[in-house]
Amino acid sequence: MSGTKSVEPMMNAIKAYPRSLEVMGEALKKIYERHNPERGTMIKQALECKLVPFLLNLLQDGLHDVEHVSAVKAQIVGALKAMANDISLGPQINAVLSESTVWNAYKDQRHDLFLTSTTTKGYLTGPVTATKGYLTAGPSTLANLSNVPPPDDD
Repeated sequence: MSGTKSVEPMMNAIKAYPRSLEVMGEALKKIYERHNPERGTMIKQALECKLVPFLLNLLQDGLHDVEHVSAVKAQIVGALKAMANDISLGPQINAVLSESTVWNAYKDQRHDLFLTSTTTKGYLTGPVTATKGYLTAGPSTLANLSNVPPPDDD
């Protein structure tokens, strides 16, 4: 992907099809979390097409057509944090982030706990509970606890 201009088309796809953000957000997070030589090229593309302000705008008020808002926010924040941690281009990303008022609400939080159940491959899956998908939630019902031990396997 780093051999072609791929970040701007992804951004344009999100603009044209906002519901694609559930998949694109995950893809962006994975692209920028990878520690390989091509990551710098992908971050450079993000700076050139102004992906960071676009994602910040989505965090602020652009997730109206998305079904799993919390999960998408977690993916966006993860991608932004991964870009900001880059050794060579991280300072430029951090400069853009520091100018944002919306980033202050997200920068110090752990958003991986907001991933929810979805049919999209790659997300954390599991039963939907009354606790909105928090990973720390216990079971909603207790199993029938009896004093009978499990059967012996012969």
